[in-house]
Amino acid sequence: MDDFFTSQPTFTPLMAGTFTLTAAATLASVFGLPGSITAITISFLLAIVIRIDKNIPLLKRIVFYLVNVTTIFIVAMGLNSTGISLTQDKEDTLIEREVEKVEKPFFHSWF
Repeated sequence: MDDFFTSQPTFTPLMAGTFTLTAAATLASVFGLPGSITAITISFLLAIVIRIDKNIPLLKRIVFYLVNVTTIFIVAMGLNSTGISLTQDKEDTLIEREVEKVEKPFFHSWF
């Protein structure tokens, strides 16, 4: 916990969320996997990489792990929503786009 404010490079939630978005959107658009379940699974896997101090009691480590998972997932969802809004035409709705195309675009609704 003392190393939180140091300048050492860390695996930030933005980097993890970006990786989660990239992996989940690719798997969802290419293989048709559900985006939300794929993203939360990747978030759980990436949160394991984040090192939590072993001197902290187990219950607090579990809470930190769940906060990390939630943060990574929320960042990925926000980036996906931003991508949808930037790539979608003003007159075009997401429902019309899904009816017209069989394959899913990279940025699409995960829910």
